[in-house]
Amino acid sequence: MRDDNAPLPAEPATGPSMKVPASDKQSKGDSPNLQPLVLSPGAVAVDPSEVVFVSYGLLGATLTGPAPRAMMGLGLYGLVAFDRASPLSLALRATASYYGRAGIPETGGVADFSLGVAGLDVCALRLTAGPVSSRACAAGRVGRLSASGSNTYDGQSNGRIFASVGSAALVTLALPAAFELAAGAEVGWALTRSEYAFNPNVFYRSSPLVLMFGLGIGRHH
Repeated sequence: MRDDNAPLPAEPATGPSMKVPASDKQSKGDSPNLQPLVLSPGAVAVDPSEVVFVSYGLLGATLTGPAPRAMMGLGLYGLVAFDRASPLSLALRATASYYGRAGIPETGGVADFSLGVAGLDVCALRLTAGPVSSRACAAGRVGRLSASGSNTYDGQSNGRIFASVGSAALVTLALPAAFELAAGAEVGWALTRSEYAFNPNVFYRSSPLVLMFGLGIGRHH
């Protein structure tokens, strides 16, 4: 006979429940969830289409305008470019050159000229065709122009600041072993002008137009 007042059997004791982390529930064959990459403040995203190009070398050039005859010069150049797939690619080229022309016969004596000049070209347009690359640039030059006279009764020497601004075109040809041939042409406007004389005869007033053409060889990375 069943006794309705009899106590019910006790439930078996159990320990505290434990939650299994979601990562532990993954089977060995499952791959973890991939999270999108988020740039932290101040991080810079790199454009994979942009290539930093560096070149440097020796330059030989001829310059007209500051002296009665074309002056020949030697110098150094260095270029840093941020080349992109687009023709709009920034490049900066710095130059340091020394030009000279001696023994120019004039009425009243012989004149010698020299020019030490530094230049900066800022290029925004780049076109390429195989190993040939060309750039269109704005150009600026500043230096010291010196002149001296000889074979005259009152030979003197003087120097003054030379400066010009203008436009330039640069062309490079890539060669094997990371060498390059570089050519440049510039048309500039003189910001400073001078007048030279063997008293009382003025034999030259410097031209407002400055023309430069150069060839160089260098290496690129």
